[in-house]
Amino acid sequence: MESTEGSLAHLDSSTALGAARVLERAGGIAGFLFIGALTDYAGYSGAIGIVGLIVLAEALGFVVSLEHGRSANTGRGP
Repeated sequence: MESTEGSLAHLDSSTALGAARVLERAGGIAGFLFIGALTDYAGYSGAIGIVGLIVLAEALGFVVSLEHGRSANTGRGP
């Protein structure tokens, strides 16, 4: 939050929105390229399975980080 009030304060909302949309579209293109390469490498079923494993791993990482943050805020845990 401090960075938006400091070094990025000169940017107006339309510039920030434009940058966010460019990044969003670049991510969409990168996703299509990734799944295309993965399908070429592992086949359709394999690509779906690998993407499913990636999603499960990211969900597990999110839960772990959420619990770590919760334990840091309450003072319990490691």
